[in-house]
Amino acid sequence: MTGDIKCPLCGSETVTRLAKKGQNAGHAFHLCIHYPKCKGKMPSVTEIEGKNIAYYSALVQAWIQTRMERDKTLCTLSAAGIGLLVTLLTTIGVHFRWELILYAFAFVGFVITIWCTISIFMRNSKYIESIVDESEIDKPNLAKLDYCAKYAFIFAVICSIVIGFIAAWHILDPVANNKGG
Repeated sequence: MTGDIKCPLCGSETVTRLAKKGQNAGHAFHLCIHYPKCKGKMPSVTEIEGKNIAYYSALVQAWIQTRMERDKTLCTLSAAGIGLLVTLLTTIGVHFRWELILYAFAFVGFVITIWCTISIFMRNSKYIESIVDESEIDKPNLAKLDYCAKYAFIFAVICSIVIGFIAAWHILDPVANNKGG
């Protein structure tokens, strides 16, 4: 049986053969019509498709791992940010109302980030379970949660940086601390 696949070495036509022994026993492959003079052969279409599936699977796994790591990092940093805010609030205190508003904004930003990332984890988990179980579930739209988590985190970090500068100013300025003047 002559195939449309050309020999990779000499460019001649190939014939389809079935491997009789070895790890590919029972699998088809394409062999040059000039064999044994030409040793050109090609794996079967099913073998190539299998390799493409494995490659695609590895790419998807790497992409998922990268995205999940980013979300885990945002969640962890947000929890640490809340801890930092509580520490600053209890050690430095609040001197003006607008400082309290900044603390509230930063706290809310970090909480929103944590909520969004946990929601992303839960929706991804349910979706993967539905694929494994072959049950019907809508594909989760995570773009809005991802966007919300990212910008809530950035907003909270900016508020925290301003709070840090204010805290340093209160510590370094003796008039602000009512220590002298």
